Amino acid sequence: MFNIFFRRVFQVTLFVYVCIVSWASVASVQIQVVDFAGEPVSDAIIAIDSKSQQSAVNNTLAVMDQVDMTFQPHVLLVQKGQAVAFPNNDNIRHHVYSFSKAKTFELKLFRGLHSEQIVMEQAGIVELGCNIHDNMLGFIYVDDTNTAVKTNAQGMAVLPSRSQMQVNIWHPALAIGIDKREERVLEQGKGLQVIKINLNPPAAPETKRSFKRRFNAPSSPSAGSGGGS
Repeated sequence: MFNIFFRRVFQVTLFVYVCIVSWASVASVQIQVVDFAGEPVSDAIIAIDSKSQQSAVNNTLAVMDQVDMTFQPHVLLVQKGQAVAFPNNDNIRHHVYSFSKAKTFELKLFRGLHSEQIVMEQAGIVELGCNIHDNMLGFIYVDDTNTAVKTNAQGMAVLPSRSQMQVNIWHPALAIGIDKREERVLEQGKGLQVIKINLNPPAAPETKRSFKRRFNAPSSPSAGSGGGS
């Protein structure tokens, strides 16, 4: 009697385990993004093409750091309505700005943690520059689908599996343009799916002259303007 009971328990447990493993394998899809040379592409954003909008704002403070005269990360993924801080961990001042349609702002000369946090109210691409260091260029991808993920150094990312798996892919160096997205349809039930995208060299940063025209800035920023020393 006990042997039969334990055998039945074992069979049920094994069945549940197999179901869980099978469900987990189809509950997400693994993607690798590569360029036309087959090299992995980091910092690519992949989002499920969805008509539904996000239901709640992400209250976590996102961080776009400034280290070694670069924006880190190079691409920051945030949700619509999420606030972003811009700490400066260099020993020199920076003057962060964006002229993008999704968000236009400037944080005048500052060092350390600027007191102002920038809320990203509109979905889209926010291109960042520094009015002092033209080589500094960064991007904030503002998502309103609650599905977007960013590829790692190996070009890998994981998306939740849906019955409809049309996705949009964005990268700052896309050959079709920085404000465009490439569309792909993923195969259901397939393991690792490789997406190949066409990339151009990153665009050159905006010049100081372009910045001054946009914000009516003075010809040479005063050392005492904006945040503290």
